[in-house]
Amino acid sequence: MKTEGYTLIELIAVLFLIGLISVIAAPFWFGFLQRQQIRSAAAQLRSVLGLASSQATKDSIRYAVTVCSSPSDSEQFNGIKYSIHPYANSPVNFTTIEKVFIVKSTVRRSPARYNLQEFNHGDCYTTYLGLFPGNGYALGFLYLSLPKHKYVYRVGYNTLIGNIASCPVISIEKTQCY
Repeated sequence: MKTEGYTLIELIAVLFLIGLISVIAAPFWFGFLQRQQIRSAAAQLRSVLGLASSQATKDSIRYAVTVCSSPSDSEQFNGIKYSIHPYANSPVNFTTIEKVFIVKSTVRRSPARYNLQEFNHGDCYTTYLGLFPGNGYALGFLYLSLPKHKYVYRVGYNTLIGNIASCPVISIEKTQCY
């Protein structure tokens, strides 16, 4: 008599192997998804800086990008918000990039005249791009990450050479690109 099928031992062995592979692969998969989320936010911020630079050239005035980050423990908003605006005007119409935070910045804090009281629990930074008659050039970096995550992405600009770039960095302490 021939019987076809799998024994209980074979099924248990296969389920055990699938579970073992899942336990090993899951942290790598979640880490990959988190790195992609940070990269996506960095690409969006880089695009916004490029748009502000283009708008400054088109309108022949200095433009700014104001970026506000909530602290990682804040319930006010969860992530960063940005606004593109003429540098002389206060920012309006903020757009949100969720879940990503600014963990470090070399960009100047936003001027007090912008009156960003709605972000009083977070940090706001303002870039300025465009024409710089008589007062030099601007250089700055925003470092993005997720709460309690070691992966950090740098988004920066150098108006002297007209460069806007982003890259993953080694760590917050060692901010060189990979």
